[in-house]
Amino acid sequence: VRQPSRASDWIAGARPRTLPLAIAPVLVGIGLAHEANFHWKLALLCLVVALALQIGVNYANDYSDGIRGTDRVRVGPVRLVGQELAAPRAVKAAAFACFGADCPLAAVPLPAAMSRRAAKMARRDARRAM
Repeated sequence: VRQPSRASDWIAGARPRTLPLAIAPVLVGIGLAHEANFHWKLALLCLVVALALQIGVNYANDYSDGIRGTDRVRVGPVRLVGQELAAPRAVKAAAFACFGADCPLAAVPLPAAMSRRAAKMARRDARRAM
């Protein structure tokens, strides 16, 4: 394994071409919410969580395929472990770091991020739905 890994290897290993897969559902949600109670802070939070999850999944896939040897002879995107660009332990740690970064972000209570007016409207809408 070549040490230390270059930043460009890690960026390529995150597979930037897959990131639109994480962005698209957030944009759909923004489009749907824009008519109702839209909050930029929540939208940005959702986008950060979605991107970190996608990158974490990409690193986890790289790690698991690399330690099994399925990426040794491969055509396509950079594989950090399979091409021996990074140590398997480092790639696994990067995946867990992405997932770990999401935990506090995803746990932000929605009412705390919402304005008082929006929270009041949400309660009113919930009562009407009953």
